[in-house]
Amino acid sequence: MNRFIKTILGLAAAVVLLTACTVVFEPDELHNEKAGNRDAPKPVENVTPRPRPTPSRPAVPNFPLNETQTYSCEGGRLLVKYTSNDSVEVFADGWQELTRTTSRDGWFVYKDSKHEWYAHRDRGLLRRDGKDLMTDCRL
Repeated sequence: MNRFIKTILGLAAAVVLLTACTVVFEPDELHNEKAGNRDAPKPVENVTPRPRPTPSRPAVPNFPLNETQTYSCEGGRLLVKYTSNDSVEVFADGWQELTRTTSRDGWFVYKDSKHEWYAHRDRGLLRRDGKDLMTDCRL
């Protein structure tokens, strides 16, 4: 029983010590004034916040999903299948699965390590290793 009472008293003492401690956070301006440092910079008053542009919602392609589209291009015929709003399969040296990376000026860009498919409505352009492979593609 004596051990139990010592444990309770020890816990009570720890609680009293911990609750007696107080941490106070002060801005630098208050600390500098209390320390007598009058050369410290004063806060800027009446700052007008600048408006920030509202981010636009990313465009979502409106291509028919899971239908193979045939594009006539300079350089041949190209088969394209949009498997989701974020991916496309292009038949160039076999089926290549590309992922949408960006959209700019109404064009949707799909890429993998070698190929880039630029699509806009019924038009497109296919690049391989940064060089135009099939241009002026039209449905």
